[in-house]
Amino acid sequence: MSYITTDDYTGIDMNSAIRAPRINVVAGEALTGGLPVQIRSDGKAYMAITTHATSGSMTDFDGIVSQNYVAGQQVTLLGKGLIFHLGTSLTPGNSLYVSGSSITQWSTAPLASGDLPCARVITTEDAIITR
Repeated sequence: MSYITTDDYTGIDMNSAIRAPRINVVAGEALTGGLPVQIRSDGKAYMAITTHATSGSMTDFDGIVSQNYVAGQQVTLLGKGLIFHLGTSLTPGNSLYVSGSSITQWSTAPLASGDLPCARVITTEDAIITR
C-alpha cells in the first residue's frame, strides 16, 4: 500500500467543477484542499479518515474542497466527476481510497476488502472523483 499526499496539489479543473455535484456546509475543522472530506452527524465537514471496512459503501467520503479552509468557514464540497490536480508523478489507473492512517493523504489500496475507491488517477498529474 502506498500513500499520496497533497504536496503537489494545485487545484481543480474548472470545466469539470461546473458539472460536479456541490454540497455547501460549514467546516468543523481546518480542511485541506484536494483531500477526502466527510460530513459528520453535526452537519459539518471534517477531514475524512476510515478506521473500518466500509462494506461496499463509502460512508467516510462526501467530496473534496478546492482550497484550504479554517474551522467555521462556509465551504463547498465537490463530488463525482470533478478532476483535480493532485501530483506530478502519479500512476494512471490507480484507484484512490480514504486513508486508514492519516487525514493528510490518499491511499492507493483499500483498508479492508469490500472498500470502494472514491477517485481514480487519470494522468500523471490528475485524478477524478468517481463516487
